[in-house]
Amino acid sequence: MGLASDLANSLSAAFQGDLFDAVSEFTYSQISQATYNPSTGVVSTSKSFKSQGIFDALESKSFTGVAADSLDSTLIVLAKDMPVVPELDDEVYSSGRGTFGISSISTDPVGAVYMLALKRQGS
Repeated sequence: MGLASDLANSLSAAFQGDLFDAVSEFTYSQISQATYNPSTGVVSTSKSFKSQGIFDALESKSFTGVAADSLDSTLIVLAKDMPVVPELDDEVYSSGRGTFGISSISTDPVGAVYMLALKRQGS
């Protein structure tokens, strides 16, 4: 096994074990433009799925370079739990927290974890 695989397995075990109480479910939606229809406008397609991760407060200018609102969050999610590569402006919905747009994306050096800066929508 390589370093990336070892790290991914250790983090997955932690999400199921020691960090279980901190892990929350969320719905991820990725909207992408498909074909353009001049009579109706741009047609979009959406991919949605449920996953799990750890929500935390977004510290001001932590990795976005922009001051954070008190309702903004950071989401830490295992890359293996994401069937798509996160993109800016994708949406995350969490019951009790609301809907967020992704404002920044970073990953660890081996690509085992995504750290998503989430901007609260509708606030």
